[in-house]
Amino acid sequence: MTVPDMTAPASTAPLDFFWFIPTHGDGSYLGSEEQQRPPEFGYFKEIAQAVDRLGFPGVLLPTGQNCEDSWITATGLATLTEKLKFLVALRPGVTLPTFAA
Repeated sequence: MTVPDMTAPASTAPLDFFWFIPTHGDGSYLGSEEQQRPPEFGYFKEIAQAVDRLGFPGVLLPTGQNCEDSWITATGLATLTEKLKFLVALRPGVTLPTFAA
């Protein structure tokens, strides 16, 4: 049995940080019940374009009962940004496999 070299880095790939598009509404605090901003495409557009300009590689779009459709939102925002990637979250048990396919 070989013992792995623990002094060598596990990966040399750069670490990417994605921003978050609040498709369920936005507030001052994450997880707060109080919504100060309703989920509107115009607001999503502002966030996506700012994130694109700032050089972030992508954004996460959540899925859930109280969220706007993440696939439609990602498609709309993709036409308004230059380099941004879109990570659409899928939750087992919430999203039907046939819909996700």
